[in-house]
This record gives sequence, structure tokens and C-alpha cells, in this order.
Amino acid sequence: MANPQENKPTPASAPKASLIEVAMRNKQLVMAVVFTLMAFGLYGLFNMPRNEFPNFTIRQGLVIGVYPGASARQVEEQLTTKVEQYLFSFEEVDKTKTYSYSRDGIMYLYVEVNKQVDRNGTAEFWNKLKNGILLFQRTSLPPDVQGVIVILAAPRPCCWPCSRKRALTKTSKST
Repeated sequence: MANPQENKPTPASAPKASLIEVAMRNKQLVMAVVFTLMAFGLYGLFNMPRNEFPNFTIRQGLVIGVYPGASARQVEEQLTTKVEQYLFSFEEVDKTKTYSYSRDGIMYLYVEVNKQVDRNGTAEFWNKLKNGILLFQRTSLPPDVQGVIVILAAPRPCCWPCSRKRALTKTSKST
């Protein structure tokens, strides 16, 4: 004989109300959530700063050196190490986020400016670096080095018209 208590649903096995059912039963709650989200959206729309060309500070850059015919070891010893030492002489350089690697005939050095340096100080640093790297190349690097250039990392454009306006800043290409 079957036990009559076996057929009774227990609280754990009782069907739970779905989110849709709860929303259908509590229309006032749904409307309150909708109006709250709309209010936040309108507040954000009217208080959000708008600028077609927002100001930004370029803190990352790439220094590339070309040393044709040199092995990776020669590039490391005669070019990369010297350029790193020159860069680390600037207080603005974040030494923990600056790194390099050398290949046969070419050096890549990724530079980042400290976050403590303000917008004007960052622009001054990049100008000092661009001008100073030319003098450094002529006085301290082997004569076979064809060029050392500084490329600033600009932010990615949001759309095609913006990409036409953006240009990478390249300097200090030796002749």
C-alpha cells in the first residue's frame, strides 16, 4: 500500500516561480525599475562630457633602431644597451614598464612615461627624447646604425573618418 505522504510535494520540490511570472505579478516593481533606469540614462546623457576630439596624454612609445648586418647579440650589446641607458637617464621613464628586444639588424624598445608626469611634462619628455636621440645616435652609437626613430602610440580610432585624422608621430629618422 502506498504511503499518502509520498505524493505530497515537499518545499524543496515545489515549483519555483520564474522571473517572468514574478514580473507579471508585480507590474509596479517592473515599472519602477524601468523608470529608474531611464532616469539614470537621462542623467548620464545630460551630464556626460562631450568633445569631438577629447584630450588624451600619450604615455607609450616605441623606439626602433636599425643596425643592418648585425646579429641579435651585436644589436643587443652595441645598440639596445646604450639606448636603454640613455632612456633611463630620464626621470620621466617608467623603468618597470619599459622593455626591449633585439633581432638580427633591428631593436625594439617599448617606453612608458610615469603616471606622475602631467600632460605638459609628458609632451616635453617626448620632444626631449625625439631631439636628444638624434644627438645620441651621432655621438654614442656605431656609425653603421642607419637610424633610430621614436613612434608615439596613439589611441585607436573609433571609426573610419577618425582613422584618417590620426597619424603616428614619427621623428628622428637619420639621413
